[in-house]
Amino acid sequence: MNSEITEDFGNTSRGSRPVGRPVSATDLNSDQLVYSLFGGNIRWFQINPDTGQISTRPGVIIDYENLRSSTVLVQVYDGNFYAFTTVEIRIQDLPEPPLTLDAPTVEADGPSKLSVSWTARDNTGIPQITGYDLQYLEHGEWVWHEGPQGVSGTSATLNGLNRGQTYQVQVRAVNAEGVSQWSASGTAQTSKTGEVTPTVRFDKSSYSVYENANVWITVNLTRRLDESVTIPLRVTHLGGASSRDYTGVPNSVTFAAGENSQSFALYARDDASDEGESLRISFGDLPDGVEAGGPSSTTITFSERWPGWGRPTEGDRNVPAPPVPTDPEPFVPDTSTPVGRLLDQLFRDLNNDPSLRDRWVN
Repeated sequence: MNSEITEDFGNTSRGSRPVGRPVSATDLNSDQLVYSLFGGNIRWFQINPDTGQISTRPGVIIDYENLRSSTVLVQVYDGNFYAFTTVEIRIQDLPEPPLTLDAPTVEADGPSKLSVSWTARDNTGIPQITGYDLQYLEHGEWVWHEGPQGVSGTSATLNGLNRGQTYQVQVRAVNAEGVSQWSASGTAQTSKTGEVTPTVRFDKSSYSVYENANVWITVNLTRRLDESVTIPLRVTHLGGASSRDYTGVPNSVTFAAGENSQSFALYARDDASDEGESLRISFGDLPDGVEAGGPSSTTITFSERWPGWGRPTEGDRNVPAPPVPTDPEPFVPDTSTPVGRLLDQLFRDLNNDPSLRDRWVN
């Protein structure tokens, strides 16, 4: 059998592939030979018992960063005697660019813009992706134009395009060791007119509100219309909430001609316990010609607040609630006076220290 063999092959093997030349042995009696593999790294390698060809095991990723070389022991048996030799396998550190992406999704975003999105590939075993590059080609042209470069996410916008033209768009991934091949093309046509489909969305995806306070919720329309449009609203109660916990949510909001923003105040009533209760407001069946954008719903979370202590949170646009016969307005000290500032500090201390608050009340 041949003596020690040294074989090289490139880094990052993802499937079964041959490693060098087959191990060969000669039997004087021409008996049938059977090859076997031994050693600590046989979890990565295998050998064909008839031909002596070493190969990587299917599904095993071998990479220069985690395996520079490996020595395995090859045994050959002729039915009567055994012989052995060693094989050293060296891994070459070759460039490991990302895998090629699938064709991106391309959609018109007005007369001069296209929205492009794509799906990241699983690049396990090679350097991580550092960004994405785009290029585009207008119908009838031969030269590709450079689009956004080094995009960190999986979406981008092409600006400054010609009205009513068809474009091919390609994407490639970038890492520290190179770039992938350009993807197949995604195709779309820019709008032929300046019309953009009106889109309705909530200003925020979530709000919080204390008892005895209200929070302003805003709905935006992306494009002003020449006529009024009514957007129906739908309420879903979560965590045990009910309609008794709040008021102020209308069945719909109406944008008059030329308007693109509407707000309403949700008032949170005081009850035994609001902890864990919330509600979700979403859009109902939208009128023809209007689409839902994101956020297409918003969640309002109710929080306990000791009646009369402290102030609403301005960051959530909570403001003192208007007088309600069954839910009196909380007392908020006037901090423009020395006495008011003293009371305000006292209320804050009581609100932050439950044990002190309980001793004061009792």
